[in-house]
Amino acid sequence: MTALDKVSISARYESQVSLKFKTSQDHDDFGLTTDGATNHRDLPAVLALGATYDVTSKFKVMADYNYYFRKMLIGVNLLLQQMKFFVFIGR
Repeated sequence: MTALDKVSISARYESQVSLKFKTSQDHDDFGLTTDGATNHRDLPAVLALGATYDVTSKFKVMADYNYYFRKMLIGVNLLLQQMKFFVFIGR
């Protein structure tokens, strides 16, 4: 088994999705919503990277990193980051 057989690398990109929701109500006791109002709940673009390394047949190390691209109110890109690291011990 070579060193490359022990390594797996992955990448994933999800584009931004614009979502619009139209409010439809029968009754509003609190006056918080307006019937027929349109609201935006956009999903940001995501770039995810991951890697695994098989140390032995029973010991695997995994890590992934996610970028969430969002826009601030002034139109400047803001990059949110999330990183996870796992160790897997199997039978």
